[in-house]
Amino acid sequence: DFGGKGGFMDSHLGFWLSKTTGRPIRMVMTYIEELMAGNPRHPAVMTFKTGVKKDGTITARQAHLVYDSGGYAAFKPQRGVTYGSRCLGPYKIPHGHIDSYVVYTNQVPCGSMRAPGDPQSIFAGEVQMDLIARELGLDPLEFRKKNLVQDGDASPLGQRWKNIMGLRTLDAAVKEAGYEKVKPQAPGKLTGRGMAICERHVGAGSSTAKVTIDDQGTVTLYTALPDTGSGFYTVLRQILGQELGVAYDEIKLEHWSTDDVAFETGVGGSRVTHVAGQAVYRAAQELRRQMVTMAADLFGWPEDETGFSQGQVTAPGQASVSLGSLVSRSGGLLEAEHTYDSERDEEITVFCVQIAEVDVDVETGQVRLTKFTSAHDVGTILNPLGHQGQIDGAVMQGIGYALTEDLRYDEGHVTTLSMGEYKIPTMPDMPELRTVLVESESGGPTPYGGKAIGEQGISSVAPAIVNAILDATGVSMMEIPVSSEKLFRAMEAQRTGS
Repeated sequence: DFGGKGGFMDSHLGFWLSKTTGRPIRMVMTYIEELMAGNPRHPAVMTFKTGVKKDGTITARQAHLVYDSGGYAAFKPQRGVTYGSRCLGPYKIPHGHIDSYVVYTNQVPCGSMRAPGDPQSIFAGEVQMDLIARELGLDPLEFRKKNLVQDGDASPLGQRWKNIMGLRTLDAAVKEAGYEKVKPQAPGKLTGRGMAICERHVGAGSSTAKVTIDDQGTVTLYTALPDTGSGFYTVLRQILGQELGVAYDEIKLEHWSTDDVAFETGVGGSRVTHVAGQAVYRAAQELRRQMVTMAADLFGWPEDETGFSQGQVTAPGQASVSLGSLVSRSGGLLEAEHTYDSERDEEITVFCVQIAEVDVDVETGQVRLTKFTSAHDVGTILNPLGHQGQIDGAVMQGIGYALTEDLRYDEGHVTTLSMGEYKIPTMPDMPELRTVLVESESGGPTPYGGKAIGEQGISSVAPAIVNAILDATGVSMMEIPVSSEKLFRAMEAQRTGS
């Protein structure tokens, strides 16, 4: 659900064309079309006022948020209710007031892109945290520690989270990044370190899964969810394989259409491993129960000692029986279907702390990221490679958001219509990436106690980079992306006092 994959402005065209022609329709856009009429993140203008005691205790925050949603319908007005809900941060703020607006303009209609509304508001809040700390003569790290919510505290929105991992995640990031070590210095360069912290819930919703086993032992998983690139088909197969003792790459997957299910919440919102994963897990559990009962009836095996391994049903002291052989005795096909429906668990959230180290060229204002550290509060990780891919991908997107990606307009027309003008980060732009995973004893709501990872990794990237620039130069950049030209002009204005 990142950007163009989550837009619906063209859905009615596909429906009309398919109905008219009687054929499936696929829309393929060129880079130019994607930049001209895609589904970009909302630009935003934000004004924050925060009350703080001299000792660094935050007492109140007022936020005025204006999101530019472009023309026509797009994601309006409902998104204005939730956009910016995390602008108060994961801090002990007893008094908060948020005014959030989504406005029409003559620009491209905007939509939900990774962590909708969060990168904008978290940027404003976390950049202001460093400005406040400097004003009070406090270390930004100690200022955050003083105000960070801990077990027993209510969040600014009144949630009562359990097993709050913010402080542990912050400490882990600081240690891994070497945040408190002496900063390296190079001729003509200014070096700085900056941090930012955020939290995000684990998504909820509804999903249906069906699992079948035929008399050949073939396991088939049915789901209506499309894999939009996050790799969750692999995760669903892993869950099913774990429960039935079958290698994940031997499991067939069939994609249902809208005729096959009553409702699916869909892909996005950090929900799939939780919601679809639980649907698969519980359908698999039902199949296990059916086969354990069959083994008990046919062979007299104790139900509490029957297991599954390498495509076989096993019991201590007994010859194993293949899944296909057992199923053939039932009439040829076993199946189980489960619909999992959940509300968001307000007692669980996931923390992310990110620390950037930058070099700034004093002659040009060019920013070079030298090291970037991400610390994540996690439960059980179901797919380590995919999990790390989500972290690295979010960081790369966040770097583009902070430093290079600038969608420019002239009278409502996009003027950055090539990858030469709209610059996204490439591998040479990437710094040394470090990741530290902080395991939560209580885990999360996904099968085996996992937590979400898809969205929180992007939200604190930009403020960490801008805070590092502030640490290096003494200049706070209030607008992103931070180009070399913008930063050089700001440094010159500071030097000359203009």
